[in-house]
Amino acid sequence: MITGFNTDVRHGTTVYHVQTEDKGRNNPKIETLVYVGGEILDNHRTAYDQDKQSLGEEEIMGLMESQHKRVIRSIKTGKYDEPEGFPEGVVTGRGFDEVVAEYLGSEAVSDYLLMAVSGHEALRSGPTATLQITTLKAVSKEPAVGADIRIKLVHRQHKVIIMAEDISGENGLVVTKIKLPDWGNEGTLVVQALSEWGTASQRIPLGT
Repeated sequence: MITGFNTDVRHGTTVYHVQTEDKGRNNPKIETLVYVGGEILDNHRTAYDQDKQSLGEEEIMGLMESQHKRVIRSIKTGKYDEPEGFPEGVVTGRGFDEVVAEYLGSEAVSDYLLMAVSGHEALRSGPTATLQITTLKAVSKEPAVGADIRIKLVHRQHKVIIMAEDISGENGLVVTKIKLPDWGNEGTLVVQALSEWGTASQRIPLGT
């Protein structure tokens, strides 16, 4: 029987309990639940049904551990913060790097993350654009598969809006269409990437 993972994560004044388990061969899914105060706040599921006959317990444990760590990182980088709780410091790459360094402890990172964003130029002349986010491991030059991508719109007189969230695919790409609100051209678009190779962020002032 495969043992699951349970971790208490403190972020700000809130303690989150993260629980990850394998649902078994008859229901081949890895499920991570996020609890606050005994109530389920969120859940993350990854199916592995195509490989259920060939995956060994160690491989399944590896998938569980990867998902468990990814959810913990998302908590530490403010995924469940209230919109008012996103100060300027949260949308900088340095904050992400410090969080990852603290979480990984003394583990050496032999590679680091690069990110490029294209398509945002269309926002200068209209409220919609299709963004392409490319994530790459700087040393090996391989696509950064599984990077958590988050796109936010920030305005000091308005709440932060989460425009999109996704995970980079096998080619390291995320393609997403966004539509700005009426006040969007007065704000700043912030694209963040978080991965096991580190973090990257890009701030894109709008309306200029």
